[in-house]
Amino acid sequence: MRIAVLSDTHGNLSWMNKLMPMFDSVDAVIHLGDLVSDAKKIQERIKCPLYYVAGNCDIMSSAPQEFEGYIGGKKIFAVHGNRHSLDYGLYSLAADARQREAQICLYGHTHIPDITSCYGIWFVNPGSISRPRGMSRNSYAVIEIDSRGEIIPDIIIPD
Repeated sequence: MRIAVLSDTHGNLSWMNKLMPMFDSVDAVIHLGDLVSDAKKIQERIKCPLYYVAGNCDIMSSAPQEFEGYIGGKKIFAVHGNRHSLDYGLYSLAADARQREAQICLYGHTHIPDITSCYGIWFVNPGSISRPRGMSRNSYAVIEIDSRGEIIPDIIIPD
């Protein structure tokens, strides 16, 4: 099972054609907000399920603020992240993920990719494919759940 994770695309879909082969090789896509309308455009072009949440720039959207569910047999909790005081670390987000007994917690908002494992949970921020911040580059994440059920997250920086 392979899951692609995107966040903070902000209406810039110039990268989409370049990533279409990747979309064909995954079993699900999760978009973590900013902008939900981008997720809907991606959904029109892919064959696998797509899940999305609203971000802080999705003010008029009726999209959910969070996703909680099982994909590939693993419990996933996904949010944009703007409501979790990420400037101060993962504490608030970790508390929510632990309460939900998530095995994978996905978040965006910072535009900076990160993979952290703590409390038995993988925390994955894919960064931004269109507006990276800090020293980061355009990026997204792919999470593989192998045949043994092991979770293998990776940040991808496309050429």
